[in-house]
Amino acid sequence: MSTRTGSHHRKINTMKYVYVMQSASGLVKIGVSKNVSQRRKHLENQSGVSVEVIATFGPFNAATRLERTAHDLFSQDRESGEWFAIKAKDAVDAINKITSTFEDSASHEKEGYGTSISAAERYLLCIDDAELITNTVTYLRENRMLDEGERLNRLFMAGSLTTRDFLYECQMSIMERKFYDLLEIHNDLKSKVQMYLPGIV
Repeated sequence: MSTRTGSHHRKINTMKYVYVMQSASGLVKIGVSKNVSQRRKHLENQSGVSVEVIATFGPFNAATRLERTAHDLFSQDRESGEWFAIKAKDAVDAINKITSTFEDSASHEKEGYGTSISAAERYLLCIDDAELITNTVTYLRENRMLDEGERLNRLFMAGSLTTRDFLYECQMSIMERKFYDLLEIHNDLKSKVQMYLPGIV
């Protein structure tokens, strides 16, 4: 293994996710972990109380710094440690704003592809609609957005994007290029993930 490759893998291994979880009692936890699913199970086993993952962000090199910034923001609502008496959506909205200031939130390499995983909003409804995904990718390709379509499809198939994140990324690609006249797919996406795109009524 070359020095560059070894360094590359070490860099990825240091990256962590920032997560928002909510306990059955309603308290919200803001933390960091390399494996959010395992972290949730550990918390449930430790407390005996069910815990739901509301949102995940990243991975980031500066995950701990992002987490600390979020903790400081809600310090007056802290119940204990990383647990806060706040609304889960407020935590998610705050982290979305914070991530926009982090330079390393833009991308990381995975499986040989130069991929870009956005730190955009993660509070969309979870959906699982294979037909909608297929139609979205087809739409991107037909409108000469080949790079976006192929990139997002690779990320989704590799498990790097959840269904909701995949669809959100597609929406962002459409929005950024001002394809506002293509309302059919927008309305389809909007009705299923309940999202508002600025500039479209």
